[in-house]
Amino acid sequence: MEQVFSGPMRVDDFVHSRNDRLDLLERLTALDRLSLDAITPAAVWGGFSIRLNGSAKFLSWWFAHPEIQQHAWLDSIELRPYGTCLILNRQIGATPYGRYGAICSWADLPQAAEYLRQTYVGPVLWDSYREGILSVYTSEITGALAIPEAALNSTQLPGRCTTKWGELLRIDSANVERVLSYFVVARPTDCEKPFLLNLGANIFAGFALSTAKDEALRIGLCRNWHDDLVIKDLARWLRTSGTGKNISPR
Repeated sequence: MEQVFSGPMRVDDFVHSRNDRLDLLERLTALDRLSLDAITPAAVWGGFSIRLNGSAKFLSWWFAHPEIQQHAWLDSIELRPYGTCLILNRQIGATPYGRYGAICSWADLPQAAEYLRQTYVGPVLWDSYREGILSVYTSEITGALAIPEAALNSTQLPGRCTTKWGELLRIDSANVERVLSYFVVARPTDCEKPFLLNLGANIFAGFALSTAKDEALRIGLCRNWHDDLVIKDLARWLRTSGTGKNISPR
């Protein structure tokens, strides 16, 4: 019998996408010899978090994919035809590449990435670096994105500079999509307000998108107790750039 839909669509209505995630999970279970207690359903983003064994067969399968996307502390692939994504941690200290992973839909990749960073990657980094954690994050991120040091009033973009609360990254319009992809952040529908992303290990990134043609994005990297200062500074910048005229600092 043909299924008839009425009312607003739900994620569960996309049965092929859901089955595709289950199919990938079954394939990985066999490929990497996963035990059932290594798999945790993720109700919030409709996928699975997995603790992998890192077998040679699995890693060979993974690295055979030509389009592995690099993100902050993570790598991902998107599989056809339904956009099912697999995301893995990169090697961090004694934690091997691909120890932790998540299976999700393309639309839920930001949530899955944030979950992995908060639950697994962040604690490992915190145990390794403690009070020097912000400089480690800054070095990793600016190195991967090739963002050089530059004064706050410099016309050189992209650029980064140290502030009272952490590190400010200034991004030109040509690099916005590349940078958002690296952080696994979807472009917000409301660009008049800055927003925060939890990167794990008590590190936050504040984002502000401007309509300006030159400096189109600012990102503030900070410890958790400075997140309010980051949001206030970014909100102030949006107002002066003409993007956030009607918002007030938090």
